[in-house]
Amino acid sequence: MITLQIVLVLLVVILALYLFFKEIFSTDVTALIIMVLLIVLKLVTPEEGISGFSNHAVITILAMFILSAGIEQTGLIHRLSLKVFGITKSNQFLQLILIMLLVAVFSGFLNNAAIVAILLPFVLNLSKMSGTIASKLLIPLSYVSMSAGMLTLIGTSTNLLANDTIHRLGLTQFKMFDFWKIGFYVLLITFVYFIIIGYWILPIRKNKKNSSAHDELKYSYEIKIPEKSRMIGKEIKNTILRKKYKVKIILLRRETLKWTENFSNRVLKEGDLITIESSKSILNNLSIEPGIIVLTKEENNNHTETLHMIIPQASKYIGMKIKNFHTELKNNMVVLAVRQKTKKISDKIEKIKLNQGDLLVLKTSTKFSEKLKQDKHLMLFEHSRTAYRTNKRLPAILIMIGVIAIAALNIYPILVTALVGIVLMFMFGVITPKEAYASVRWDVIFMLAGLIPLGIALEKSGASTLIASLLSKYLVNLDVIYVLIGFYIFTTVLTEILSNNASVILLVPIAIDLATQLDINPYSMILVIMFAASTSFLTPVGYKTNTMIFGTGLYKFSDFFRVGILLNIILSVATPFLIMNIFGI
Repeated sequence: MITLQIVLVLLVVILALYLFFKEIFSTDVTALIIMVLLIVLKLVTPEEGISGFSNHAVITILAMFILSAGIEQTGLIHRLSLKVFGITKSNQFLQLILIMLLVAVFSGFLNNAAIVAILLPFVLNLSKMSGTIASKLLIPLSYVSMSAGMLTLIGTSTNLLANDTIHRLGLTQFKMFDFWKIGFYVLLITFVYFIIIGYWILPIRKNKKNSSAHDELKYSYEIKIPEKSRMIGKEIKNTILRKKYKVKIILLRRETLKWTENFSNRVLKEGDLITIESSKSILNNLSIEPGIIVLTKEENNNHTETLHMIIPQASKYIGMKIKNFHTELKNNMVVLAVRQKTKKISDKIEKIKLNQGDLLVLKTSTKFSEKLKQDKHLMLFEHSRTAYRTNKRLPAILIMIGVIAIAALNIYPILVTALVGIVLMFMFGVITPKEAYASVRWDVIFMLAGLIPLGIALEKSGASTLIASLLSKYLVNLDVIYVLIGFYIFTTVLTEILSNNASVILLVPIAIDLATQLDINPYSMILVIMFAASTSFLTPVGYKTNTMIFGTGLYKFSDFFRVGILLNIILSVATPFLIMNIFGI
């Protein structure tokens, strides 16, 4: 029987579909509009309306954003990324394989969107340094992260939302690794697809927008060869300075000796000081290379900020040596690097005289950085995040292992272990509260919290049961595999119109009711929705990692469909078969 409540809920669903499709408002604002409308129409109680903000899945997703940011702060992923460059050199196909392996390992256990956000600039930089084509690497980065997110319960927000919904509807929740076999085969299919087919149809496209002018600017800075460095005893031409980073060497100093040319055959010794000219990105990479010390780099200061400042016209600092510049500012900052347009640097950085237009890279405390930004004799060009906390790497890794292991052993639920993990990261100084708050995608949190009441209204009003009844009349005579394939395809299309999370919230209640009426294992139906929503490759708008790489300007909208359509067709058949054989019908 169709009631007024069912009609109103279905009208709200139609309105939600329209607003999401037309993008009149941002997704989080649209979700809040739907939440408020449901409360005003009394389709949910006020308590149910705001229940999304205390929902276990939403809080867990919030916690995973922070935990992922904590791992990122240690530089672990960046360090492993550099290893990829060291192994692959300019071999683009090998880069593809190692990038897919790297993102697969992390995306199964950390938020896959956060992993792509971390690796995206690395891949752009890798392609720039090695001369390869970034457009051949970024779509695989996104698609593999999506597939790898299905290895565990915490790999993607879709899984956590679906798990919370089935718990609310009275079913037993999934455990951490309940569907890892299906996820592994889906990931393997994605890997093989890109190796055999996908790589060869990816576009070859360069876009100057993906590398800012700032990234191409050359700075001069000093490095030191410390004790036990692997570069000691090697000719400069055979070290990573030339072979890996291809930097320009300006000056080599050794005690009282000084060389300004013919560096290639010079054999390095402990304590050698080298003045190098190179880009900001290479400076960042060298700063975490073993056996190299970037002078004035402050590894253990967790409250520092890097500023890029220009010496403007009529600045009082013009003509001042950098040594005196330090003194003038009461040694509250240090100059990491300097870029001068006209003058060739032939002496140590501290003796360089500043000129109008010089670009300085300054390291200072977060507190003093505000004073520098207000100094009328300096002009802010750009500022960047603090140095990686490499000394916090081990505690961060142990905390993350503990979060996953304790949840996997069912000692505590993932919500509890994730919150404990955040507290421990604060206590050990892995991440600060300010950084934690900044790492959370609040638009995602508000969107999820706003949409959860819609799922409650669908179930509470009987709308999901009605829809399931109508569908069952047409599906009752079909084999189960065709029902699963049909639901997979429908979820894929709906995900491209809405989003992965919105699709799960809308479809899981309907799928459970439909499974009951067709006498199908409800977990098979739920898994079909989860996998379809998380592996929808047709457009850049259905899943957030696709949107992120689309923003680089390297792809056209149609590229995603051209590369993803065949993979989606393969998975729309393979995934239901895997689910049916592993979970049963």
